[in-house]
Amino acid sequence: MKLSQIPEVEQVPLFSEDARLFLESIALNFSLADARAVKGVERVTNHDVKAVEYVLKDKCRSHPELEKVHGSSVKVDSKKKYISL
Repeated sequence: MKLSQIPEVEQVPLFSEDARLFLESIALNFSLADARAVKGVERVTNHDVKAVEYVLKDKCRSHPELEKVHGSSVKVDSKKKYISL
């Protein structure tokens, strides 16, 4: 979400206030059921970051502005820290 607020990052469009609130609500209301959903996807993908991406993508399908947003991860150092795009 923060990347959408940096004009130089043209690949990420600026999100509307409604979309930002929607994304913030996902983070604020993250539940045990959400964590279990991530773990379920992780068992299939064998990849924790991808599992989070897939669960978030599924949650965003209900928002017209976010339904087509593609999530991806970029490894930024050897300690496996990731930046979400």
